Amino acid sequence: MIFATKWRTPGGRQIYASGNWSCSHLDIFEVTSGYWCDFKDRTFERSSWNGSPEDKEYMHYFRFSNAAKRELLYKTSNHITLMGADFNRSNFLHVQICDALRKSNTQAGAPVELSEEAIESLRQLLESKTS
Repeated sequence: MIFATKWRTPGGRQIYASGNWSCSHLDIFEVTSGYWCDFKDRTFERSSWNGSPEDKEYMHYFRFSNAAKRELLYKTSNHITLMGADFNRSNFLHVQICDALRKSNTQAGAPVELSEEAIESLRQLLESKTS
């Protein structure tokens, strides 16, 4: 799960690769459990759920590891700023990351799925900004 805050965007939350936006705080956490809320029977998961977050139809409630391993957690410091200029429009993973950030921001913070490859690409980009 990626939490992104401290946004600066042009009008309309235009978060695109190579765009004019910035985000100065990102946290990446491993999700250990996701829960689906079915208001018909007032439960937070279906009895057929196998426990894997990837197999949920809809997740809006989450549980996180308290002490995540370094490879499962990335916390930015206040001096790192992620910018649209850091992303290449011709790189599929960069476009996927920006699309997910834009969609989440325009859906009142609703989760948007990212591939493992995209998350790894984002981690590498953040680490390159610290070295």
